Amino acid sequence: MKNRMKVFIFLAAILFANNAFALSFTQDYWTCTDFTTHEDGSSFFVLSVEVAGYESDFGLFTVDNINDPASIMEKLLVFEAKSEPTSTANVYFKYDAGEWWAKSNLEDWKLFDKYFGFYYGVYTGGASDKTLDYLWFTDKQFNSYANGTPLDTDVEHIATNILGFDTVAIYLDDQIGGGDRDWNDMTVIGNDLTAAPVPEPATLLLLGAGLLGLGGASRKKFNKK
Repeated sequence: MKNRMKVFIFLAAILFANNAFALSFTQDYWTCTDFTTHEDGSSFFVLSVEVAGYESDFGLFTVDNINDPASIMEKLLVFEAKSEPTSTANVYFKYDAGEWWAKSNLEDWKLFDKYFGFYYGVYTGGASDKTLDYLWFTDKQFNSYANGTPLDTDVEHIATNILGFDTVAIYLDDQIGGGDRDWNDMTVIGNDLTAAPVPEPATLLLLGAGLLGLGGASRKKFNKK
């Protein structure tokens, strides 16, 4: 698996360098492509992330309705900015009593959803900064200061690129007001990901599980202006 992650990261770097035009800002929500059922009757999938030297938080978020999102229902932190380079984490999902739940290495089980977006929490003071400043979401309408006050809701800070083989690259441009648009402040590579479909009653009752692996690579500036 680790070798596969390295291939994904290398592939993403090459494709991004040569295909910047492939960046997309239209796909805000995602789901897993691989669902199975486990012998114990539980339903879950595992999200694995490998990262290298960054100072932003990274996590998943869910909304009230992905067809017409108006508010964020829950966030699940996967990595803290202080996480060591090349660290890994798992995110588990399960379907229980008609509801989806999720947990990570940093947070216990919480009510969640099988459809989710991604967010980054940005610290502008460098590696030693302990105060979260901004939250950037794949759905830009939720962009905000750390206290929830709306900020840059008309600016895309996260771009995605479908690399093939159910593999998606998630790029961050973290600076307020749009930044330098170099999209290299943090990159996360995820496999077994697909665009979230329009939910239907039948799909909301789906019981299943799968495996989702993410590899992350970052080239983060330690001091922001």
